[in-house]
Amino acid sequence: MKKLICTVLAGTMLLTLSACGTKKTDPSVSPSASPAVESTSPSSAPASPSAAAEKTLASVLDDINAHMEVGTAGSSLKAVKFAAALLDWGKKTKLSADEIKAQTVAWLSPKGNDEQLAFAEKYAAVKNAIAQLSDDNAQELLSEAGVADSNYPWNDAAFAAVKTVTEAVLGQS
Repeated sequence: MKKLICTVLAGTMLLTLSACGTKKTDPSVSPSASPAVESTSPSSAPASPSAAAEKTLASVLDDINAHMEVGTAGSSLKAVKFAAALLDWGKKTKLSADEIKAQTVAWLSPKGNDEQLAFAEKYAAVKNAIAQLSDDNAQELLSEAGVADSNYPWNDAAFAAVKTVTEAVLGQS
């Protein structure tokens, strides 16, 4: 009887550990259309799909929402990647602060309260990474996070654009 109980407990522990170690990915998740999206004009930017020149604010926010995992191993380095993408977008955008705020609110509005709160938690991690990228060791941090295709160094306009997004998402600067 003891052998049977030990076997069942060992099997249960094995299943529990394997379930905890599984990484959740959803390949069917794709950026959803959003009502007010910034249009991008053809440019001499790289044709890479990950190039920030091709990304709209909505697509950057969609990426954060779909792929940022708070509190997991490596989440702070993943936040650096999203922060760099957002800053790259901010460096390229021609939108005014009011237009950025309107697009951010339009992106958030269709989401329910629970999803908005979950996104705010993900975005808070990205906000912390943005603060780290404004320091002198930004290049080292980008390298550590594996970000090789960013438009670093970012200008004041990029940080101002991202600050507007942050205010719209978190209600703070």
